Order: sequence, then C-alpha cells, then structure tokens
Amino acid sequence: MLKNDSGIYLRGSIYWLRWTPATGLSQRRTSLYTNDYEEAVVEALRYRQNPFLNPVGTWQEELDHYAKYSTNTRSSIRSTKEVVTQFFTSSKCTIANAQPDDVGNWLLKFSDNTLLTYRARLIGFYSFLQSLNRVRNNPAAGVRVRTDNKITLKPASNFVDITTSKSLVNNCNREDIKFVLYAGLEAGMRKDEIINCCWEWFHLDTHTITIPHFQNVDNWKWTPKTKKGRSIPISRDFHSFLSTQTFSSGFVLHPEAAGRKRYAKRKRLHPRRYRWDFRRPLQEYFQSQNVVCSAHAMRHSFASNLLRGGTTIAIVAKMIGDSISTTERIYANFRPRRGDLDHVF
Repeated sequence: MLKNDSGIYLRGSIYWLRWTPATGLSQRRTSLYTNDYEEAVVEALRYRQNPFLNPVGTWQEELDHYAKYSTNTRSSIRSTKEVVTQFFTSSKCTIANAQPDDVGNWLLKFSDNTLLTYRARLIGFYSFLQSLNRVRNNPAAGVRVRTDNKITLKPASNFVDITTSKSLVNNCNREDIKFVLYAGLEAGMRKDEIINCCWEWFHLDTHTITIPHFQNVDNWKWTPKTKKGRSIPISRDFHSFLSTQTFSSGFVLHPEAAGRKRYAKRKRLHPRRYRWDFRRPLQEYFQSQNVVCSAHAMRHSFASNLLRGGTTIAIVAKMIGDSISTTERIYANFRPRRGDLDHVF
C-alpha cells in the first residue's frame, strides 16, 4: 500500500506516480490524470492496489482528457477533436487496435492539404496519449506522405549506391554542391560538419580529414554532435577534387555567411541554427537527377556502401563517429552481401 503521498510528483499540469511494483523490478511512472492533489493521492492508492489499472479508455473518454489537459491552443484542440471524432466514427476501430493501414485508408478520402492537416492532428492526439503511457504506438506516425501527397505505409529507400553517387558527383556543375556531395557520399560527414568545415580540416599529404571537438571561427562557435573529434580517410576522387582547390583560412563553404549569426522573427532576434544551409539547392539537384536522397541520407549511403564492400562494423563506426551498437542497429541489414561472401570464401 502507498503510504501518505510518497511517489507523487507534478509533471507539467498533471500529477504522476513514481513507484516500484515489487522488489527487484524497475521503477515505473504512471499518469494519475488529474491536476488536483487530493484526487492524485486517491488515484495513487488505486494504482498501487492494482498496478494494471491504467487501461486505455474509449476514444470519447481519451478525447475529453485531451481537451482538458492538452497545452495546445483552443483552436488546435477543437480541430483535433473534430478530426479524431470523424476518424473513429468512420473507421469503427478503437484507440488500442488502430493500425497505420486504418489511418492511411481513411486519409485517402481527402484532398492533399486536408490529408496533411488531418494526419498531423491524429499524430498530435496519439503523441499526447503516448506521453501519458496510455498507448505504445502512434498509428498516424506510421503513415508516410510522399512529395506528391500520395499515401505510403513504408518510406521509400533513399540510399544511394556507389554507381549513382559517382554519377551525381560527375554531373554536378556547382563547385559548392559538388563539395557537399563528396563530403557526404565519400566521407560520411554530417550536415553541420559540412557547413562548418574549414580548410584546416583537410590534410592532403596524409589523405585524412580531421574533425575537431570544438572550433571558433569568426566568433562562430561550433561543436560536433558527439562532442568528440575524429579522423576520416579521404577517397581518391575526393583528394583529386581538393587538389584543384585553393586552400585558405576559414570556412570552406561560403565564408561570407559567417558573420550573419542572427535573424529577425516576430520582432525578436533569435540565433541562427546554421551558418549557411545547402539543403534546398542540394534537393533541387537531386530532383533534377531523378534521385531520391537527402542531406543526411548521403551519410547513410556512405556507411552502407562501406559495409557492402566488406568493411567491418567497428571501422565504419569509427569513421562516421557513431558507437558500434548504433552502427550495427542501423546498418546491419546491409551486410553480408553475396558478392562479399564469394570474395571471402
């Protein structure tokens, strides 16, 4: 039994219960679904007596909870209630058993703009339930919308093989975008690493790229995602491209953008997230080449191509700056390949 009010704490505007069901088991956190302290004490006693007393209710009940405790605006809550009511009324499914197929088939009835809006409302509603441990999965988040606003339940593969990556680099006429392609497809650099890279990183004599753990150039402070530096070997083609460039001090890409550190928004100044952003011209180039890819997918392509070529997980993890477990979880499905096995055996 729960003694007094131990384990009850306020999270946002709702009281939660922190408790351990039995000796040796991990601690659990359960929403008490109330912002009144006395009611929270009573609910906490009920939960300790029956640890499984947190089943998801009907969609009408959960929608009432959403309207009462959500921090969204009134218009957003009103719109979400209309969308959720329409979905569960027409689909005849419950909150617990709703699947991405159900959401996708229902969204197909609407026009392009309405489809995107309704999907966002359902994602927000299910995210609210997930934050309260009422449901585990978000079926609306499992629905993908392509650029032509067509529904697909599985995202299209956007990995670029070696042949396609060579073609992308050779067909590019812009020097800055060609550098971005080399850095992403043949060095596996992250987006912010490409934007903030300096000429001092590149050592043509040793064929390596050295990414520092911290740098401050023109009062623009930058730290990599992992807060650690690393070294990456330079490929033969990338080395040939860099040999034709004029090395200097400062940033490689658009050094003139270094001083623009803030931008105006709603009459206030906010710090810029990126010194310079290449995503739009890069995406336009991908579309002109009929290639489905993105800035971060170039990094995935680099790692997957290395693994397909027989490079070990440990070496790939060191080159891309991820842990071995993370690299294996993301890229293990790219190995082994039949050609690699034939080469080994």
